[in-house]
Amino acid sequence: MKRIYMYLCLGLFAMTGCDRMEENVFDETPDERLEKTLTEYDELLHSSPNGWLLSLETGVKGGYRFWMNFNENGRVTMLSDLDYDLPTDIQTSTQPKESSYMLKGLLAPSLIFDTYNYLHMLSDPEKAVNGASANGTGLEGDFEFSLIKADNGRIYLRGNFNGCTAYLDPATPKEVECITEGSLKSVYDNLGEYLEDNKFPAITIGENKLSTKPNARKTEFAYMNEDDEIISMSVGSYMDLKSETGEKTYSDIYFFEPVEILGETFTEMIWDEAAGNYVLTSKGKEFSVIDNKVPAYPLKFGLNQTFTKLYLEVPAMEGTVPQRFLDEIYNPAANDLYTNGSKRSLAYIQCQFSENATSGLPQMELWIRYTNTKGNGYTAKWTYSYEVNEDGTITFTDRNQTGVSNERITEPYLKKIVDYFCTIEYQKYDTSNWNNSIKSNIIPHTFRMDWATNNTPGLTGDIGAFYPVEDEGLYLVGKLTAK
Repeated sequence: MKRIYMYLCLGLFAMTGCDRMEENVFDETPDERLEKTLTEYDELLHSSPNGWLLSLETGVKGGYRFWMNFNENGRVTMLSDLDYDLPTDIQTSTQPKESSYMLKGLLAPSLIFDTYNYLHMLSDPEKAVNGASANGTGLEGDFEFSLIKADNGRIYLRGNFNGCTAYLDPATPKEVECITEGSLKSVYDNLGEYLEDNKFPAITIGENKLSTKPNARKTEFAYMNEDDEIISMSVGSYMDLKSETGEKTYSDIYFFEPVEILGETFTEMIWDEAAGNYVLTSKGKEFSVIDNKVPAYPLKFGLNQTFTKLYLEVPAMEGTVPQRFLDEIYNPAANDLYTNGSKRSLAYIQCQFSENATSGLPQMELWIRYTNTKGNGYTAKWTYSYEVNEDGTITFTDRNQTGVSNERITEPYLKKIVDYFCTIEYQKYDTSNWNNSIKSNIIPHTFRMDWATNNTPGLTGDIGAFYPVEDEGLYLVGKLTAK
């Protein structure tokens, strides 16, 4: 019994000692300390005469920016860049929105926007508000934030529900001047101009070339690994307003978290005004972003590849289709079809890799669409057997028709195009029944398939081409699509 009493005394002494230690360390109670912290943050929020720029990373679409001005009455006025790409009729970048806010002690000192404002639109359950994939999901944004720390003028925040990373940075007078004129939105138009002039931005790390594309909300990276697999990744990002304030041609881009690629770590993409390009920095090394003209990784085009179709509609690709192909192949066929084929007009060409339904062997289908004088459309289709060579080139070894009148009648007029992949010479050609035709000579043609440069203003998408090995300047180009 004495031993138990002794242990109780020791325990009480230990607890009393802890209380005395706590009293010695803290002069205030936890509630008093929390209240003091909230007061300090409240004073900080009112300390920026030009308001604040909030940069927020949602869990779905990436980075969004807001301008916020906190007043003494628990009210906040804001603008945002939501109207750049969200399905809203509200001009969020020029129409101010006012709501209430509060500072409160939850699990941590927290900044809470407690009435509906532009920030809430990111979490709205109605997909019509924010473009979410389904109702009830939102974009995984936050409107209640833990105040993590204030350092060097920046306030670091963390969303209480979805864990969104967010920063508050003091706005400058010049930034506010531009913001009131809509620069939160127009900064993306400026980025669009950069991407129009630099369709395939890329950097080189060692022997690897990577595409590195700054998009509106996320910056994307992609490269091909040793197993010929395309490795893609993206990081939430936001742009400053330097392109709008006149400090730089293009705004600098910052990542919400570091991105690690092939042993390098990047946190930002800075526009170098003197060099005229973006630069990424890792471990003291600089990686310049240059326009690669085509994607940075090899094209996968063919049966069961990334792309299986190539589509050419000449008027839509003016400037990209080589003049030699037009002069020597396309125009002679189109003119012959119109002049000698009852004024039929050539509409488009499509090349599609598939498996033959009967033999199961790989083939390429050539579709040629044309219209008559009434505007009715018809499709003629030829199939080509082929072999893939050790160097990756492809040789078309034979050509056949489907047997319908669309091919039988038009092949003599379209011969320049259908012979392009594999030339067939006939001992006899029967327009009534192609099966009665007799081939006298088959001349295979070999091609390298690769990316092609997009030289058409406003044309988007992946552009590829068949390059004849014997004369690569006579290439057929088109838009690439998947199955």
